[in-house]
Amino acid sequence: MPAETRGIQLNASAIAHLPRLLPMEYTPGELAAELGCHAHQIRQTALPLGCPHRRDARGRLWIVGSQFRDWYRATQVRRRHPMEDNEAWCLRCKQPQQMVGPFEVTPRHGSAELVKGRCGVCGTKVNRLRTQATRPP
Repeated sequence: MPAETRGIQLNASAIAHLPRLLPMEYTPGELAAELGCHAHQIRQTALPLGCPHRRDARGRLWIVGSQFRDWYRATQVRRRHPMEDNEAWCLRCKQPQQMVGPFEVTPRHGSAELVKGRCGVCGTKVNRLRTQATRPP
């Protein structure tokens, strides 16, 4: 996936700090310190991808915190992999694969159940949490 479509990648700690950003102007260093990431990640990655910013008469760079937060959330793409009822995500193949038996089904909280099987391609153990709605008849 090209970098233009997925946006800047922040770690979980920086994402947790996004709601704390105020509607005030930050320099890239101040913004990075507030988020707990590196300033070069703001300057070299976010700005070329279209992060809203302005330059003052002296050429200094300013980024409004609330605009950065909104821009970050708008540029993130959730990668979903739709799966059939008999498929699970294989960590070795890094894609959904058909499960082969024997299956072990364990009831979980509410209407969910944990299904354990093996990957049909590489034979690795795979697990899938499915709900009542996706359970085959």
